[in-house]
Amino acid sequence: MRMRRTRLQKKPETGRLRFEKDLAVNKKQIAFFLLWLLLFSSNAFAWTARDLDNLVESAMQESGMVGLVVGVSAHGSREIVRAYGDADLEHDVQMTADAVFPICSITKTLTALCVLKLYAEGRLDIKNTAAAYIPSAPYGRDITLEQLLRHMSGLADITKIEPFASNQARDYTPWELMAMFGAKPLEFTPGQQTRYSNSGYILLGLVVEKVAGLPYGAYLQQAVLDPLGMRATRLGSNAEIIPERVRGYRKVDGETRNAPQASLVAPYASGGVVSTIPDLLKLKQAFQPNRILPKRLLDDMFKPARLADKSLALESGSMTYGYGLDMVVRDGRLIPGKTGAISGFNTYFAYFPSKDLLIALAANTGGVIKDMVDLALAIEAKVE
Repeated sequence: MRMRRTRLQKKPETGRLRFEKDLAVNKKQIAFFLLWLLLFSSNAFAWTARDLDNLVESAMQESGMVGLVVGVSAHGSREIVRAYGDADLEHDVQMTADAVFPICSITKTLTALCVLKLYAEGRLDIKNTAAAYIPSAPYGRDITLEQLLRHMSGLADITKIEPFASNQARDYTPWELMAMFGAKPLEFTPGQQTRYSNSGYILLGLVVEKVAGLPYGAYLQQAVLDPLGMRATRLGSNAEIIPERVRGYRKVDGETRNAPQASLVAPYASGGVVSTIPDLLKLKQAFQPNRILPKRLLDDMFKPARLADKSLALESGSMTYGYGLDMVVRDGRLIPGKTGAISGFNTYFAYFPSKDLLIALAANTGGVIKDMVDLALAIEAKVE
């Protein structure tokens, strides 16, 4: 059988031609491999999304949540954000992935990052007393900044003190709030136990302002939000027009009702920030060494509170605290993250360092924190 001669048969391949031909083949193989990898990764992530939908729908039905946004950041840059339910029932507005929520006490995580940033720069010392920075601080000579960070100060919680407790819609100043909790006795000797106190973070916000020489919100923007690219995150206000802001709800005798509007100014450095779930996922960057803080301070941030005898300082048997973090005790392990609650809203994030995984949730329904923690742990179990 006679072979058909080709152009290549007429002219023997030179070394350069053979190299270029092999390179072209290799480029095709590489392109095919990258395409396959992309399709495989997308398909794996799609399965995660479908699992997520099933978990969320079940949780929302059981808890009665009106709306929810869930974000998962896994394996470096792999992310998914899903929105469910309604942002505004009266105007029939569906929830969106970029919905703006009060993030409530997740603000404390941001405040802790500010304090520790100043500590890393040598501008303050968390072992010092509060009085070293705010001379008029209540019990300031007895309480250290570290105890404030870990809820070990003994300061009475402002949310339980009148007149704030029954008038949370008013825009109190931090100094007004400090006068209120300063009039109450310490609930325990500083350092001897843990008890959650919003008052401690009001005081820490004032410390940040004094040391940084800037308003709290301005320093937060400069030291944390801008470096992380959290462009949708800021101190909140009910008076300002904030696009994509959602409405808050509560359950009353099994019926959904509009929640009373609480001030976003009064919570200040303890709970006054608004944000989105895509922005909260960027917190994972803050937990990488040298992004905001050196490794030694990140390690300290994630250490649970301990008593003088080195035993774990637990509150209600199921919670302890890092710097600006809640440590949920579940199935024998400590899960770092932060819960948040204000009238009509609940928020939560959990971070799993061994999986490079951060899960963030925001709901426009009050009283669903436990459901959100359970949902986050169910999601974590699905993510490889």
